[in-house]
Amino acid sequence: AEEVFLVDLIVREGLASSKSDARRLIQQGGVSVGGKKITSIYQRIRRAKQGRPLVLKVGKHQFVRISEKVILIEDENSKNIH
Repeated sequence: AEEVFLVDLIVREGLASSKSDARRLIQQGGVSVGGKKITSIYQRIRRAKQGRPLVLKVGKHQFVRISEKVILIEDENSKNIH
């Protein structure tokens, strides 16, 4: 299954003008996937047979439905460290 960093997906979908812009949006709490706020710039997603289509929200007014079934990848780099 193909994995992609959420930062790259945000730029590819035209929701941010650059990777640095996408990282800033995530760090400021302006990105959610499937209703879950994303706090790590290392967050990845993967296509999956058993996932579900999700909505990617950037800011208050920008929404994109991710049409293929995807799941969020949890790993050591995407843990929220305070």
